[in-house]
Amino acid sequence: MLPSSRASSSTRLQACALNIALGYGGLVSFGHSLFLGLGGYAVGLASFHGVGNGWVHLALCLGVCGLVALVTGAISLRTTGIAFIMITLAFAQMGYFLFVSLKHYGGDDGMSIAQTSRFGPLDLASATNVYVVAFVVLVLSIWWLARLRVAPFGMVIRGAKQNAPGSTPPASRCCVTSCWRM
Repeated sequence: MLPSSRASSSTRLQACALNIALGYGGLVSFGHSLFLGLGGYAVGLASFHGVGNGWVHLALCLGVCGLVALVTGAISLRTTGIAFIMITLAFAQMGYFLFVSLKHYGGDDGMSIAQTSRFGPLDLASATNVYVVAFVVLVLSIWWLARLRVAPFGMVIRGAKQNAPGSTPPASRCCVTSCWRM
């Protein structure tokens, strides 16, 4: 029962992230799988090379995903509609084929994680520990996303969905909030 519950918490967390992009921002994206794979391979590659510290795994995962999001977002957010959907799908497919081509790390067969993440005394080798951590992360993420919705950044996301480009006359297009700053 625990493995399906663990996967369920992960899927629910992905649904929350998709809710921000699609529900509040109106952006239909097929690029979420890229970041799930990047996070998995950041942990897997570090583990393969003997790093078992969970804090290092977390920092690598966030750093790599943040850098890739910066690059893909700078390109993807210049498009709209079907072009946005297709470019996010293209980035996800490029990530997939990049990781499949890494034959040294398993290629098509995938990668086995050599050692589990350890966060001090908490070792994620136990399925129960993984379930509890995944559930706590899910609850904290839902709380944070609820706060984000009413924060200034959340207002910008919701405003961008309601005020699509070209829907207002040019004289009233004053940008109070810089998109790059947000």
